[in-house]
Amino acid sequence: MKMRLWWLLMCLLASPVLRAADDFALDLRIQVPEGADLVRIELPEAVYRAAHRPDLGDLRIVNGAGEVLPMARLPQPTRQVIKRAGRTPVRLPVEPQAHNPALSVATRDGGQSVDIDIRPGGSAPPRLPGYLIDTDGFDAPIDAIELKWRGDPVFEAMLEVSASDDLKRWRQVNVSAPVLAMGEPGARVELNRVSLSGVKARYLRLRWAGTTPDVSIDQVDLISETDVAKPVEHSIELTGTVEGDHVLFVSPGVFPVSGIELLLGEDTHVLRATVSSRASPSAPWRPRGTRLAYKLKTDGGVTQGGIFAGLSARDTLWRLTVDGGVPATVPGLRLIWPAESVVFVARGQGPYRLRVGQRGMEPAWRPPAALVPGYGTPAQIRLWPGVVVTPDMPIKGRPQSTSIADDPYQWLFWGVLALGVAVLGWMARSLLRELSAGGSDSDSR
Repeated sequence: MKMRLWWLLMCLLASPVLRAADDFALDLRIQVPEGADLVRIELPEAVYRAAHRPDLGDLRIVNGAGEVLPMARLPQPTRQVIKRAGRTPVRLPVEPQAHNPALSVATRDGGQSVDIDIRPGGSAPPRLPGYLIDTDGFDAPIDAIELKWRGDPVFEAMLEVSASDDLKRWRQVNVSAPVLAMGEPGARVELNRVSLSGVKARYLRLRWAGTTPDVSIDQVDLISETDVAKPVEHSIELTGTVEGDHVLFVSPGVFPVSGIELLLGEDTHVLRATVSSRASPSAPWRPRGTRLAYKLKTDGGVTQGGIFAGLSARDTLWRLTVDGGVPATVPGLRLIWPAESVVFVARGQGPYRLRVGQRGMEPAWRPPAALVPGYGTPAQIRLWPGVVVTPDMPIKGRPQSTSIADDPYQWLFWGVLALGVAVLGWMARSLLRELSAGGSDSDSR
């Protein structure tokens, strides 16, 4: 009887924790077009403020019956190849010499084609370290070329690329591009791509800079690429707290930070700073880069710089370390992140809801290809646009702690654990007493 009472007491003590785990911190409605099956939504800022897991593993999408729906995160758009065409290069001397009777170069049809005639004879055989490429029929801007050569050569060289529309006037489009091939078959390293940044020209001329390598280029691929529309970027400004030689910042959410900017309060200021971050007070600091930040007065106003780009972090704690110490005007920090998209299967009846912010949940994300037929191909099925309805008032977000001692959940966890150990010890002691008392009664009989 006593054991049942103590177990009941334990359940009552743990009930606040259990109730907290059963509830989501945020529950938002999703507007879905009529008849939509696969719906794409953009995650609002409120989701990152309410989430407990940096990977958003505590996010779920449900239908009107409360059924959890399959969902996947869509990767950020990247640069895509829209056109590729191969061309056979024509070999040319570095410097065509008109007095050499063994070589003649002529244009015809108003410059629409070129004839190259290399006849036997002459004083010496011409060197042929250059190539001419006719881009006729390729009507897109040329963003890059890829070289293809015969066999498995070993070489390292620099390539110059020029462009022309009439074979008379040339302009350089890549002054010095590295090209190399090293290693044996099965362990090769090859660099055969040369960037051209959207060149439009009828002819391309390739010339080796310096020593001509022992390699034969048999094909050149013309490549045109396009930048898919970049997602909208969001940002939030943080105010820091000075602690010794550092400035500490606490983010109100697990934002997918791709860049940060130092905010200098003075009109004229230059400082060199290192930014670090971590996911929790118990995690080690990870350096995110060092930059020279400045804010200077110019004739056109104020010029400033110092953005840390190319980051990938969902940390909530950030630290700024300034060379020479923290200035009197404490710098601020702006976190920048791109909008993230999620696709889900609109199965069953609505209303559809997005829920996030429950402790102890495991991620339920699926690969995009597992939900979207033809994903990443021209045959990809249509994704219907959905809208997450956010409240008028901004979400305050879950409290963030800067140290282990400040984390209320840590105190709650250890408190419940200590109480449980104490109760178990008391129960064990009571059980031993009862066993001892039972043994004494048996002996007396």
